[in-house]
Amino acid sequence: TDPSKLALMALLVRLMEWSFLAGETFFYLWLLTTTKQVQMTLSNGLFEMSAASLSAFGIASMLVVGDVDTSQYIGERALQMQERLKSEAGKAKTVLFLYA
Repeated sequence: TDPSKLALMALLVRLMEWSFLAGETFFYLWLLTTTKQVQMTLSNGLFEMSAASLSAFGIASMLVVGDVDTSQYIGERALQMQERLKSEAGKAKTVLFLYA
């Protein structure tokens, strides 16, 4: 993949983590970075942290829409995606978001 897209995805992952840890104050930044990562995955293919961003998107769907079934479905797809990626760092973040 393009190095600039990999760098952008790495930046988005860090912003997502920081805004998640910051709490409610940065909720909209977390939501924006999460949706941008999912959009990049859909547009450009899988990145190392694609499954983690999809699992965070599942959390976002539960928090914004309140649909637990959709959130669970997205989480299951994130785990399937993670199995294909075989990234240990990505696996840790995926599991963190799914079971946090």
